[in-house]
Amino acid sequence: MRTLLSLLAITVLPLVVGFAAGRLSCWTFARPEGGVVGFALIVAASVTLPVALGVATDGVGFWDSLQFGALFAVGAVSGLGWLTVERASLALAATVSILGLGFLEVMSRAVLPPPPAFPLSDGGPHLLLAAARSAAERTGLAFSHADRLVCYLIYGEGEAPVMRASYPGHWHRRSDASAAILHLGDSMVYGGLREGRFTTELNRVEPGVEHVNASIAGTAPDVYLALLQLFLDGDPLDGVVMHLTPNDYIDLGHHRYSCANDDSLMKYDEQVQLRVHKDAEGGWCDRLARAVRRSPPPFVLRVGIRNSSFAAHAAAAIAAWQQGAADVDPEPRIDRILGRASYELAARRIPFVVNVWRDRRNVEAGTSRPDDPANRFLELARRAGVQTLDTWDLLYEAVHRDGVAVFSNSAGPTDIHFSADGHALVAEWLHRELPAAFARSAAAY
Repeated sequence: MRTLLSLLAITVLPLVVGFAAGRLSCWTFARPEGGVVGFALIVAASVTLPVALGVATDGVGFWDSLQFGALFAVGAVSGLGWLTVERASLALAATVSILGLGFLEVMSRAVLPPPPAFPLSDGGPHLLLAAARSAAERTGLAFSHADRLVCYLIYGEGEAPVMRASYPGHWHRRSDASAAILHLGDSMVYGGLREGRFTTELNRVEPGVEHVNASIAGTAPDVYLALLQLFLDGDPLDGVVMHLTPNDYIDLGHHRYSCANDDSLMKYDEQVQLRVHKDAEGGWCDRLARAVRRSPPPFVLRVGIRNSSFAAHAAAAIAAWQQGAADVDPEPRIDRILGRASYELAARRIPFVVNVWRDRRNVEAGTSRPDDPANRFLELARRAGVQTLDTWDLLYEAVHRDGVAVFSNSAGPTDIHFSADGHALVAEWLHRELPAAFARSAAAY
């Protein structure tokens, strides 16, 4: 019901309000005869005012404000009598629009690959940004939340967001722990409210060891390195695991942070280092630019993401455009990040292991190409002298031999994240494999 009311609010309401405003204008000032100039002014004001209000109040996303303004303009122009449409033509236009959307959905399913999975937690999509961000902070599944959390942890900017993991400056080693193992990664490590976390299971299986989950969903290896450097200034660690997922290969070139001059978190000059902090407030242009980049896809798309291939692909295209195309080869960056992490940990004689997650589609298809990002990660880590773990055999056998539902379907059949059974399986595997991998790493020092 909430979703239906929100849909009406973002589609029907602006048309009705715009039409009423147009009719009221006619009754008050008689029929306006502004011609083309008046038409343009009405449309421009109708579109820009809701967008400006949305950006100023941060109440509704940019795309939803833009849609509201555009529909309000259509209603206002109709109310002014400048847009006269016969009922038959209106019915024809509606029919053509519905058939067109149906055709796009059919073609999307027939021609395009399976759409990416968008995690929709805590009751599904929310129209108001405050509700959407509150849900994102509870689930951790949103880049807007990642931006706020990264800027807070790395630069001390803003108020502390909701934190469901252990982060530098907020974590202190358990007094009864014989060892503390730091786990760095993205949403694959962060887990979910229903699915749980493999680090929680590890802490249950190994009560004497503290497995510290410092993951941030929607981030990449540059953030992992920055968090690691902060951890090294705090309580002692006995091992570090950096979990890499194929998404990291692309995300490292995509993600830009408001507190890092709207650029990547790290600079890759003579050495890998943090960018100079920039106040995220800025002027009106900065706020508008951030609103465009940080707003979720239009609400009408978010509602259809779970069941519509076209909606999921359209939302993914908007998200990719917002993040910006990766115009650099990620491998030199990954190589330098792993090299820097290995150097700093070796100087402190802390064992370091890189664990590589495998993509769901490849696991279920039973194929792994040489150019698979997971294989590239393994090659880059070994080149940097870092011990590695590869989840391919574990996941392949679980899916094809044992029939375990390793992956979650919370966001659809292409969701790459682990189910509760998947997290339990990974925890059991890491319990077996990590001690030997740490031993190999320590022996290399």
